[in-house]
Amino acid sequence: MAPSAALLKVGDKTLDEWTRNGRLDAFMDALEAVPRLPPRAVRERKRVVHCIAPLRSTKAELGLPAEGPGVEDVLRRACEQFAAMPLVAELGRVRAVRSVR
Repeated sequence: MAPSAALLKVGDKTLDEWTRNGRLDAFMDALEAVPRLPPRAVRERKRVVHCIAPLRSTKAELGLPAEGPGVEDVLRRACEQFAAMPLVAELGRVRAVRSVR
């Protein structure tokens, strides 16, 4: 994380503290509870929450690599939301299906 992550408070912790010592479910609760955001920030928060929601129930530690069945969903959603592109793994599957036909 960049040094500026120590300046951004989300709930009772800084973003730096969340990424070093936080759990995903608690971070999402804190992020969703941030009050008085401008409309653009509300839209961006909604996009971020949508992207990471498949892993919420795992109570994953933010400082560790994510594992499990929800990881690909998170990647797919992030690609769609922030790059307006499909996940590269999806492209490979589509090509494989088309070549079989």
